[in-house]
Amino acid sequence: MRIRLLIGLSVLGAVALSGTVSGSVLYDVLINTSPLMTSSAGPFSLDFQFTDGSGTSDGNNTVTVSNFDFGSGAPIGMPIIVGGVVGDLTSNITMTDVEYFNDFMQEFTPGATLGFRLNLTSNEDLGGVPDEFSLAIYDGAYNGNAMLIADIRANTAPLQTYPSEALALDAPDVVPEPSTGWLFAGGLFLLALGGRPAISKAKGGR
Repeated sequence: MRIRLLIGLSVLGAVALSGTVSGSVLYDVLINTSPLMTSSAGPFSLDFQFTDGSGTSDGNNTVTVSNFDFGSGAPIGMPIIVGGVVGDLTSNITMTDVEYFNDFMQEFTPGATLGFRLNLTSNEDLGGVPDEFSLAIYDGAYNGNAMLIADIRANTAPLQTYPSEALALDAPDVVPEPSTGWLFAGGLFLLALGGRPAISKAKGGR
C-alpha cells in the first residue's frame, strides 16, 4: 500500500509540474439584481468582454458562460456580437480570443437574481499581458461598470468582483468549483493508488 501511495503521489506531482492540469477554471456567479426590478433606467443589458493579452489574436483561451438563471426575469431580443463569440442568453455563450477585442451584449428583464456558470481555460499568453474577461451590466444610458474581471494566467484565472454604484448593485457572489484539470489529475492519482488488483489463492491450491 505504501508503494502504491508513493507511486500515486509521484504521478500527481509529475502531472502538476508538466502543466497538464491547465484545464478549465470554473465559477458559479450570483448577482442580486432586485434593485433593477423597480428601476426606470432600463432597458438593462449584460455585457461580456474578452480581450487577447498578446495582441496577436492567438485564440489560445476560451470562456464559456452557461446555466443562466434570471429568476423571474428573462433575456430580450438578439445579442450584439463582436469577434469570436457565439450563442445568446437563452443557451450558452462561447468567447474565444481570435480577435483582440471580443464582445457580447444583450438586453434582459431583471428578476431578483441573475446566476450563471463561468468556465475559463487557463493558458498563459506570451509577453506577460494576460487575456482578460469582464462582465458589466448597463442601463439604457450605458451607465455601469465592470462588476467581474478575470485575468487568465497559467492554470489559474482569479476573479475580482466590484459593486455597480451607478445601478446600486452589490458585488457578485462567486463560488469556485473544482478545476477540470485537477479532477483529471486526481483521477490519475486514484488509478495509480489502486494499482493492480491482488490475485488471491485459495488454500490448498497449486
